[in-house]
Amino acid sequence: MSEYPTLYEWAGGADAFGRLIDAFYDRVEQDQLLSPFFPRGVHGEHRRNVATWWSEVSEDRRPTPSSLEDMSGCSKSTNNLGSQTSNVFGSRRL
Repeated sequence: MSEYPTLYEWAGGADAFGRLIDAFYDRVEQDQLLSPFFPRGVHGEHRRNVATWWSEVSEDRRPTPSSLEDMSGCSKSTNNLGSQTSNVFGSRRL
């Protein structure tokens, strides 16, 4: 561990990110405006995938191809993120 903790360490690790994502999607499922986008709720696999992604990026490391492939469907969306942001914000990369 360096002199300063990563966001991952500061937040409390994987368990903390799992609780955060569960709390977020619990609220989404109860929200009048957002819940219609998730008519069957947000299933556990998706919640775990999102928590894993946030854990990896908050550890100051890029998600690995194998971890992205384990997240069914997530590899396509994260691999295209750069092109989507450049389309939204013009030629400027975030």
